Amino acid sequence: MMSHITYLRNAVLGLLAASIGVALVALLADVVSPDLFAGAFGGHAERITLGMSISATIVNAVPAFLIGYLLVWRRASTSVWYGISLIALVLTGLNSFIGATTIETALWLNVMHFVAAAAIVPAVATQLPASRSTSSTSMRTGTAVTASAS
Repeated sequence: MMSHITYLRNAVLGLLAASIGVALVALLADVVSPDLFAGAFGGHAERITLGMSISATIVNAVPAFLIGYLLVWRRASTSVWYGISLIALVLTGLNSFIGATTIETALWLNVMHFVAAAAIVPAVATQLPASRSTSSTSMRTGTAVTASAS
């Protein structure tokens, strides 16, 4: 059985690590490439700031942790979580190239995505079983597992 406190603690620690990592990358990006601009969903391009990077990390981590919570509750395997995470990372990576004003900006945004994922994905994965057992699946669906008598 999953402990809600343990999951919440892992989520908070993962979010903290992701925010610190993204902040460090944002600071480095600001020193190396001070003119980073991106626009969201067809809006006008704005300068990417440290606060914007951290707030985007927090806002985008919340749905990830909610999805993770549902997977933990359903006792899905880590492969399901890693698959969902990979799809989300690819889609947000593509979105970075669409919204960024330069390739350099898109690359920095993708580095921030990878840093955030490196903290958030394992925070959820540690709560998931490596594989889904047949007996727990059978119990959940209400079917009985019987051995054939030989």
